[in-house]
Amino acid sequence: MIEMRTWLCHHPTVAASASKVIRVYRIWSVNSNRTEVTGAITLMEIQMLVLRFGSGTAVNVTKMDSSAAALDASVYVEYDNGANLTAGNTVRREYQATDELTISGWVTQSLLKFYPLGLIWDAGYGDDNVQPLTLRQDEGVHVKNTGAATGGVFQFCMEFTQSAS
Repeated sequence: MIEMRTWLCHHPTVAASASKVIRVYRIWSVNSNRTEVTGAITLMEIQMLVLRFGSGTAVNVTKMDSSAAALDASVYVEYDNGANLTAGNTVRREYQATDELTISGWVTQSLLKFYPLGLIWDAGYGDDNVQPLTLRQDEGVHVKNTGAATGGVFQFCMEFTQSAS
């Protein structure tokens, strides 16, 4: 049986090493803006990475099983502004509103600020024929703001597994 451990990380870019395989099952994008940015919209992309980077800021990961061993040191989980990344294929493009959360007078974009509704990638919906995003040596995945809007604050969360093959 292949040992597989599940991890959760926020604001990440995830990349695999020579000896490990990473499978990304879910990615969430949640607008956590608390200041007024009325009417702004931006384009977000989930991008596969084709080059090892390593110049970002390390991000702590959360084990889904407290008895599991630590994440392999050669698996990179970091935050990067995108300047040091070499993007490959775009997996998904999605427009996101950068408006602040509305408490009164709810609108649809306010609902997208909650994790269950902010799911932008899901390979875990029960179809065994649909593979997760699979990362091998020197491959990675991240979410990047490729749109024009610079206002707003987003949180990104990835759920992934690490295994030997």
